[in-house]
Amino acid sequence: MAHHQIIVEIVLLLLLGGYGWTLGREIVREERRVAARIESNMLLGIGRYTGVDVTGRLLTPAASPGVDRVVTFLLRADRLGDDLAIWREVAHRVSDRRGVRIIGFCDDSQCARYVGAVAQPLGFTVMMYGEVVDSQAVLNADALAQCLVQKAGSEPFGVVWRGAGLTPGQISQRILD
Repeated sequence: MAHHQIIVEIVLLLLLGGYGWTLGREIVREERRVAARIESNMLLGIGRYTGVDVTGRLLTPAASPGVDRVVTFLLRADRLGDDLAIWREVAHRVSDRRGVRIIGFCDDSQCARYVGAVAQPLGFTVMMYGEVVDSQAVLNADALAQCLVQKAGSEPFGVVWRGAGLTPGQISQRILD
């Protein structure tokens, strides 16, 4: 009887081992599929730059005559004062360079309400609602502590700004390079 029990246990171990091996391969395949989806999501680019600004005005595409570079970034409600101060200074520094358009995207309605109530000009446009792909591209860039810069006729590229200890002057220079 003990001999049959050992054979049954060996067969069960082989079956469990085969099942574990198959399950392990499936897990690896699923991890690769998820990683590919995440990577493709991170590669989204900005398209038309259309949406609604914080005052409720419809924004037209940034590819207007005279615009040769568009900079987009995320304004986080929990860091709004710091973000606005940095980008106000960046906008001031690049304002003498014609052809640069700067667009901030609010991360929530609190941000939009606050920015919409700011009396002094910011020097850049702030989107409350943008196209889904554009908004996701900005969120993806922010997840990497970046803003997106797109020169006319080229793919957007990320410029690190958030949490890097850079001054508005250094950020401006990276945008214009």
